[in-house]
Amino acid sequence: MFIEQIYNHNHRLHQQHLLARGAYILPAFILTLCSHSIAFNSLIVTIYILLIRYISNISGKHLVRLFSIPLTFISLGCITIAMHVTFPLKVQFIPANTELAILIFTKSFALIAVLFMALMIYTISEIAAVFRLIKVPSLFIELFVLMYRFNMKLLSNTKQLYLAQKCRLGYTSNKQAYRHIGLLFASVFQSAIKANKTTEIAMTARLGNHQYHFVSPHRTFCWKACTYPLFLASLLLMFYLILNF
Repeated sequence: MFIEQIYNHNHRLHQQHLLARGAYILPAFILTLCSHSIAFNSLIVTIYILLIRYISNISGKHLVRLFSIPLTFISLGCITIAMHVTFPLKVQFIPANTELAILIFTKSFALIAVLFMALMIYTISEIAAVFRLIKVPSLFIELFVLMYRFNMKLLSNTKQLYLAQKCRLGYTSNKQAYRHIGLLFASVFQSAIKANKTTEIAMTARLGNHQYHFVSPHRTFCWKACTYPLFLASLLLMFYLILNF
């Protein structure tokens, strides 16, 4: 499940200024990074999953699929931390390691929830515009856009070529499948690199003075729009102080 497949352009915050939307993300991200409380991390997870569900109007099934891949890798790593294997083969869970594994799991889960919230309320061009507002060097903005275009082109080409090979019975036997998978990877990377180079030349030609302009509706910053995110941030800060000290 990719975010682009479930992204809702008409989410509940799409009329708000970029900085007002950022007030939902930055305080929670910083507090989660500094937190060493399992309860606080779990609270962040709960709040931000509900926020994603409410703001983006995404079904629970899609949310489960969205979180499933990162949580699978995190769970495997945390289980490895909690387990202690001795020879002859004996597996046991050490309490101190188990507590550390749970803390790492909840913190990672909380950071992923906040990150997914950011990706659900910002488009790629808006993220690039935010980078420009906070004075990120233009070189990094250009690399960010190029990397995104490269990944999207890679995925698009892979789907199209795989479908074409499958329609021509390229995967009817194991021998043919191995051969066509190799051809698929070679062709996909060649076309993606070529397209990325074309994009880079176009950006260099049109943005030689690094005056980036991302097409998006003009929105005036209003402090009133920051009422809810600032209230949420103050609430999180209160729980952070209670649960971490």
